[in-house]
Amino acid sequence: MGENCLRIWGALGVLAGLLTTHAHAQGVVWFDNRPAFLPSPPDRRVGIGGYPIGGNGASFYAQLWYQNNTGTWVAHPQIARFFTSAANAGYWNGGSRTLVNAGSPAPGQTRSVQMQVAVWDGGCGGTATVPTLTYDQARALGRYWGTSQIFTYTEEWDIPRGTDDTYMKNFAGFTTLSAPSPRCDCLAGAGAEFRFHVQAYSTSREVVLETRTNLTTAPWVPVRTNSGSFWFTNTASPPDSQRYYRARSRSPFF
Repeated sequence: MGENCLRIWGALGVLAGLLTTHAHAQGVVWFDNRPAFLPSPPDRRVGIGGYPIGGNGASFYAQLWYQNNTGTWVAHPQIARFFTSAANAGYWNGGSRTLVNAGSPAPGQTRSVQMQVAVWDGGCGGTATVPTLTYDQARALGRYWGTSQIFTYTEEWDIPRGTDDTYMKNFAGFTTLSAPSPRCDCLAGAGAEFRFHVQAYSTSREVVLETRTNLTTAPWVPVRTNSGSFWFTNTASPPDSQRYYRARSRSPFF
């Protein structure tokens, strides 16, 4: 009798261990909007005013937000950078993301997750996973930022497991209503020369860089016109005692 009881309790202990393991297991999602993972339609790219971002060398980033099992919205700590090549404009370079206390941890356990994607201009000098500016900082500084509509994600458990079981199939790309004005930032100097980056947010309008030596009487003089972002280097010799610059956008037809 005692031996049988021990066996029963041992079995219950194993079962309890399995239940605990499943209760604390996590779901996953493949956080990437490229066509290889999320084919069109709908168009999964992210853009400004209808034009895909990232292809002009800008430092744009994407971050996954999701609602866990307690109803709390969580910003996943792993951030993805948008590709800077024109061929991949509008797409970020993501990967697998673990959903802490959320999602479908095992076959037969289906738990839908509410998700949203935040995108912003992270400024110059960031790395592939660490932007110079966080989402909140970019908003505070008036840089581009945007969020997708909330969508529902459900991890699938096909048998055998499908390669697309963790894709964000309900995510659709999104665009802002208008593009911010171009800006000059990332100033760097070396001796008599200095350079800075002119950030353009749309390739549908030209960016005109203008300069003048004072803010009262000197006229603004255009020094470069470009259809996207670019680096500008001042090579004046001898060095300017002072000089002002501004960037503005205009239609290429005027």
